[in-house]
Amino acid sequence: MLTRVPALLIASALLLVSACGGSPQPLRSPISLETPAPGHTRRVVEAHLTMSVTGALTFDLETDTTLAIDEIISDEVPTAGWFLSVASAPLIELDDGRILQFSVDLSPGLYRGPGRYDLSDEGTQTVQGIQSLGSAAYVRFVSSDPPGVEEFRDFGQPCSLDVGNDVRSGHVLCPEQLGTADASESVRLEWSWELL
Repeated sequence: MLTRVPALLIASALLLVSACGGSPQPLRSPISLETPAPGHTRRVVEAHLTMSVTGALTFDLETDTTLAIDEIISDEVPTAGWFLSVASAPLIELDDGRILQFSVDLSPGLYRGPGRYDLSDEGTQTVQGIQSLGSAAYVRFVSSDPPGVEEFRDFGQPCSLDVGNDVRSGHVLCPEQLGTADASESVRLEWSWELL
């Protein structure tokens, strides 16, 4: 004998299956979204961050935080101006009282959307005889007691940057970033983000 299953029960079951199934959850809306110029999008987003620093400074972090993403990629802008920057925003206060800042910037003219990029001092572009800003990747720790800054931003070796679709995820690997206060010190810097 066949019985009818109430429509509400079927809808509830489908909702439960979709919540537990493999379909990705929608991304959270950006905290802020600006368009400072045509083709330039600046957004502050919630993301899951993992970071590992080893060498002259050893540090591991896994947390949900906010990131500032500046992206210039549009038919309205010449490809020589296409650019990507992903940085901490706001600063991250660590359990030991230090403040963490970090960023990765791809030299204007190199960015083409999702894919893998090399970052080095040689990555700068010359447009109409003017050299553009270079690529950069850094990590900085600021402490107040005792006061001090530990910063690693100079390339000992090229870094790699992997950018996912719509900058929803990414991975930065710098095998050797040199200290700015003491160039004999270096760290291996690796960090990833995934938008929430």
